[in-house]
Amino acid sequence: MKATALKPHRWLRRAAITVLSLLALLLLSWLAVPPIAKSQIQKIASAKLGRQVTLGGVEFNPFRLDMALNDVRIASADGSRPQLRVARIYVDAALQSVLRLAPVIDALAVESPAIELTRRADGSYDIDDILARLAAGPATPAGEPPKFALHNIVVSGGAFDFTDQRIERTHRLRELTLQVPFLSNLPSQREIRTEPKLAFVLNGSRFDSAAQATPFVASRKTDAQVNFKGLDLAPYLGYLPAGLPMQVRAGTLDADLKIDFERGESGGLKLSGSVTAHDAKLADARGGELLAFESLRLDLASVRPLEQHAHLSAVALVAPELAVARDAAGKLNLLAADPATGAIKNAAADAHPASTGTLKDPNKPGWHVQLDQIALQRGNITWHDATTRPAAQLTASQLELQARAVTWPMREPAHFNGAMALQGAQLKFTGQATDKEAELKAEVSALSLALAAPYLAQSLQPTLDGKLSGAIDVAWQPSGLRLKAPRLRVDGLALSQDKTALASIGQFELADTEVDMVRHTLAIGSLSASQPKVRVERDSDRRWMFER
Repeated sequence: MKATALKPHRWLRRAAITVLSLLALLLLSWLAVPPIAKSQIQKIASAKLGRQVTLGGVEFNPFRLDMALNDVRIASADGSRPQLRVARIYVDAALQSVLRLAPVIDALAVESPAIELTRRADGSYDIDDILARLAAGPATPAGEPPKFALHNIVVSGGAFDFTDQRIERTHRLRELTLQVPFLSNLPSQREIRTEPKLAFVLNGSRFDSAAQATPFVASRKTDAQVNFKGLDLAPYLGYLPAGLPMQVRAGTLDADLKIDFERGESGGLKLSGSVTAHDAKLADARGGELLAFESLRLDLASVRPLEQHAHLSAVALVAPELAVARDAAGKLNLLAADPATGAIKNAAADAHPASTGTLKDPNKPGWHVQLDQIALQRGNITWHDATTRPAAQLTASQLELQARAVTWPMREPAHFNGAMALQGAQLKFTGQATDKEAELKAEVSALSLALAAPYLAQSLQPTLDGKLSGAIDVAWQPSGLRLKAPRLRVDGLALSQDKTALASIGQFELADTEVDMVRHTLAIGSLSASQPKVRVERDSDRRWMFER
């Protein structure tokens, strides 16, 4: 009877001893873990990275299973300054970590991380020694990735300085904020939905985004919103490859994009929204002025890069200034330059890539592009041709252009219409075109024939003058060009030499005229001229004035 009564007391004593032992262990760990953890973390991390790693202090609460590392620093290679500083790293572990044999973190907070990175003039980085040490470590064994669950991930007050000595520029990122409420690949947490956020200020331009995702379910669906305004492109221009036909000199960028991703057979990545460039300036391969515009806006209906499909609902270009030039050797400034010599590449040589062994596979599907609408407003184009004597100059201003249903490959013709002022003359046009043929109907009013004088001077010594008005239909096919002129009129047609009129016609008219470059034929329905005047002379060498 007494033995039976003593059993509950024995179990009670054992339970009390266990609880007291556990409390003593927790108390001991509360006192002992911080200094031991600080010493071991500094020792192991310093040996692993080959840099001095220091901690200002370690906090540990065994009752809540949370730990904080204060004032974490990783020194630079020479030890003169900290290359990485973190004010505080806080980790709140859950008891489920023991049951699941995998880390389950209720909260992870990184406060005020600051990183400094330098690219030297020779192209190396000042963390190459760390990367080399990590790469030389033991390889990760093959197998499934470790299981984990992270809740409430917050990075706040982050800063990053990147000094590029090759282009003598420093990029500064400030106010970095990253919030990821949940990330997990544990089976029980696969359907948890996250709402991540990323925001920062880069070189004075603010970037903000928000997203909703289920990144560890089978579909890996993500809906992200990316927004930034006034991103200055100047700090990043030094990273563009050499030899491009255009060199960006200035501009800012706005974006309001939605990114949808859902894993599937075709990839599932889709972009939509808008991207706008402002106040852009581009130079040609030799540094001369080439293109500037007030704004270029792209409205993305659905861009799926993994499927090579791009559908743009609208492209709007406002106030472009294009300067096209041909030098005395006949090379256009639109061609790319050789990165090594800076010389303009030969376009004819580039047209035959067979010698490089990089021929495109004709059976491989390419990009499919659809542009619903293109609008160009207030455009100006200048043309300078140094192959003629004197050099030819031409200016087209007030250019307006609208195009609809532009696709690539061009299975259906794109329709377009527009107008411009050409050296004081008015030109209107409408038509349709594919990559294989085109039709154009144009009406011109008071176009000066003197614009062609530099080109006619190569075969005609007297200068040609007059004002051309009328309608012209142009049909182009690979076989050749056909021109039709229902009506053409030239007012004040004149040939002159040294300001002396040699021949003139008050008004010259053509009707129902056709020029067929395929058959090399010319047909004129009717021709009329009024007030003709002709003056013919021979010089002392008995040569006709009209001969060159």
